[in-house]
Amino acid sequence: MLSEKYRLFWIALAVVYMGAILLMAGQSITLSESKRADRLISNLLHIPAFTILILILIPAIWSNRRHWFKTIVAAGAIAFVFGVGIELYQITVPLRSPSIIDIALNSAGIFIGVLFFYLGVNYT
Repeated sequence: MLSEKYRLFWIALAVVYMGAILLMAGQSITLSESKRADRLISNLLHIPAFTILILILIPAIWSNRRHWFKTIVAAGAIAFVFGVGIELYQITVPLRSPSIIDIALNSAGIFIGVLFFYLGVNYT
């Protein structure tokens, strides 16, 4: 079980990180000369962004080792709903549009993060 001080640190980190993701979701960023490459890079960035998010959310809501499954489900649900919310937010952003592919890539990142966490817990 994490001490309250460390748990507050993880909660603050999760809020700041989610704010950064939301800020980037409202930007139209050019990463390369090619629109096709730009879109591919932009889409693939969803996976590590949500892998990191889930790895921050799990310790933020962790209560004790007995409830690890509930913690992972709750963190996954928060990350998934956040990702869907971002896609809905992008309806209002010029030059951005919501995408089911983005939600699928977010979900892949969540799954990878859960897998990393699970493997880490089982090897410690």
